[in-house]
Amino acid sequence: MIYCEDFVETYNKLEKETIDCIITDPPYGIQFEGNDWDSNLDFLEVFFEESYRVLKPIGTLIMFTGWSSLVEVLSKSEPFNLRNIICYDRIKGRGAKKNFVSTREEILFFSKSDTYTFHVLQSTIKKKTGGMGTKKW
Repeated sequence: MIYCEDFVETYNKLEKETIDCIITDPPYGIQFEGNDWDSNLDFLEVFFEESYRVLKPIGTLIMFTGWSSLVEVLSKSEPFNLRNIICYDRIKGRGAKKNFVSTREEILFFSKSDTYTFHVLQSTIKKKTGGMGTKKW
């Protein structure tokens, strides 16, 4: 089942240890004028507590974040186990007036325990070193 709503509304509907995977793109805590919805990260502790509660013992959490919130997100992520940080390079970055343009995002891969589900993905993206082949990412 896919939910597309505020996590508090969704989590209130869910029983303990019933979800296999959570994929989320929450606010990044970006501070700029006219930005009310993405300005703070006060939700993080409750988010991680409730995510841990609803995930099955072999569950995983995939979380998109930006460089500006990475440290705070990781500092509040216990009791999850960080398995990987994937750097996603975007072709086009967001506009910036007082900083360099950000052209990447981090995708955090957490597990609830040391036993978790992971499926290797195959790709046929042309390698920069020449030739076609498969990449595992």
